[in-house]
Amino acid sequence: MIIRCLCNLFLMIFSSIVIGFSSYGNECSISFDLEYRDNCLDKLRKDALDNNISYMDFDLFTKDVKLLHNTIRLKDTQPEVSYSWSKYISNAINTKRKEEGLLVINKFKSQLEELSNIYNIDYELLVAIFGIETNYGKTLGNTSVLDAWFTRACTESNPLWKKNFYAAITMLRDGLVEKEKFIGSWSGAFGMTQFIPTSFYELAVDGDGDGIIDLYGSIVDSLASTANHLKKRNFNWIHNVPAAVEVYLPRDLLVKIPIGVEFLGDDRYSLSEWFKYGVIIIDNHDIYCKDLEHVKAVIFAPTGSEGPIFLVSDNFKSILSYNRSKKYALAVSLLFNYFKNNDDYLHVSWPLDNIINR
Repeated sequence: MIIRCLCNLFLMIFSSIVIGFSSYGNECSISFDLEYRDNCLDKLRKDALDNNISYMDFDLFTKDVKLLHNTIRLKDTQPEVSYSWSKYISNAINTKRKEEGLLVINKFKSQLEELSNIYNIDYELLVAIFGIETNYGKTLGNTSVLDAWFTRACTESNPLWKKNFYAAITMLRDGLVEKEKFIGSWSGAFGMTQFIPTSFYELAVDGDGDGIIDLYGSIVDSLASTANHLKKRNFNWIHNVPAAVEVYLPRDLLVKIPIGVEFLGDDRYSLSEWFKYGVIIIDNHDIYCKDLEHVKAVIFAPTGSEGPIFLVSDNFKSILSYNRSKKYALAVSLLFNYFKNNDDYLHVSWPLDNIINR
């Protein structure tokens, strides 16, 4: 009995070591399951013609395609899910990111103003998205885009992931990007503002007018493509209206906010109505929005009554239509505010337990 238990223990330890070695590294392929890889590739090959890819091109560009352990692992550990509010916001917005965003605005001011006019969107929002997505092009990722979409097409049920796998092959076939340079995030998003292959063909544009759509090397192309993406996706943005404004609530409103629980209210009033009710902007800062009578907002308390509290407008909802994470939406909103009026991005601290448990 003792010997059998020791044997079982040895097998458990040995298995853990093997799995650990097989998953070591940033992009270790699942080489121990080649049969699964080949079966999935065969299934995808059958639909190649229906996706305007010849069998010859399919075989050429997928001959060494891999399943990526990292893509499978990171799907359930994204910062928007696993990070606390404190950790997410502090990582997303810091002094350097704010300063570098202003440098981008100053360097490309004329082009940004033109994009704002063409696409009817504040250019500061485009720069905020740029900063949050890839830190202004500094963190583009190092994962093969083709391998990432192959992995997602094989291991997830979303039909769009298969479409992106075929679109990635098409981009390589059409010579839009070199295979060794076709890298991006764990999820298969690529370029300075994290496009996906299907969106590239539909929404990417040549913003700088050089005849080439370059989402890796051209900031103007990247921001123009993002602006076009928002416009074509019915992104309802209101000019010069903050998506989020940090506020103090009067006591009779504050007591209705739960402690330690995310709260997004249903009561929707104009900013002027909220202010008449006793809601106060932090530090009495004069917000850049002047149309207080017509801008509607609701109360948003990410960590409940003991942390920062905001009035969020329909622009916040618009950012959520682009990325469903409220943490992402708030980070973009706060960075947008900074670019608009150089206001400090956050005044009230996060609850202590939110910081300790991050």
